[in-house]
Amino acid sequence: MLRVYIVVTAIIATTEACTGWHMFYGNKHCYKVFCKEVEWEAAKKHCEELGGYLASIGDAEENNFVGSLAGNMYARVWIGYKRTTPHQRPFYWVDGSKTGFESWSSRTSEPNNARGDEDCTYMLTYAHLSRLEWNDHYCTFLSDYVCERNDCFDLPE
Repeated sequence: MLRVYIVVTAIIATTEACTGWHMFYGNKHCYKVFCKEVEWEAAKKHCEELGGYLASIGDAEENNFVGSLAGNMYARVWIGYKRTTPHQRPFYWVDGSKTGFESWSSRTSEPNNARGDEDCTYMLTYAHLSRLEWNDHYCTFLSDYVCERNDCFDLPE
């Protein structure tokens, strides 16, 4: 009798994305990654409906925290950084903060507005990158996203 065995292997990232709200102790804000690919404006609207906004990144520590929530596999997440005027610099944070921190990808000379309509920003969390990098991209691109709330009370799912 011939027997066939099937082996199923699962690969699990060190940080599991989309698992709920997480507090960043640097600013006591809560963040959640949504594993639902949507356009930037839809992501912004959903975050606002939850009493928050697309994540604003103030420094390298916060950048690393947000990136860790997205996991370290092949991931892109919208953040709340957008061009003030279409197709031109500067960018602005949707929550109005003025941090001065940026983490653009130097490999592709970001922000490069390569298509001519790259006005929104996502974070790249690829495992092979030495740091978490940002890319300007067209706002109708479908991507996961990360919301931020100033408090961690009565958090919606």
